[in-house]
Amino acid sequence: MPQLAETYACAPSTERGRGILISGDPKSNSILYCNGRSVIIRYLDRPLDVQVYGEHGYPARWRGTRPMESGSPPVTCQVRCGSGEPTMSSC
Repeated sequence: MPQLAETYACAPSTERGRGILISGDPKSNSILYCNGRSVIIRYLDRPLDVQVYGEHGYPARWRGTRPMESGSPPVTCQVRCGSGEPTMSSC
């Protein structure tokens, strides 16, 4: 069976009259943004190292990183950056 060799990140989605929300994390040198139902984590110093969370039932809206304890609507993915490397949790 073929194995996935590389993942190339998509660009942030755009919509006329709305800005693009991109969040950065200086500790891990990464940026985070949404595209449709997916949340993308890209590392600026490792462009081919990409994490994609795509299990949203509705279009994702990025509101920034915050602790897991603070509740949020189901359309917002929560991202942990505690260990220096951002990791995605289920939404």
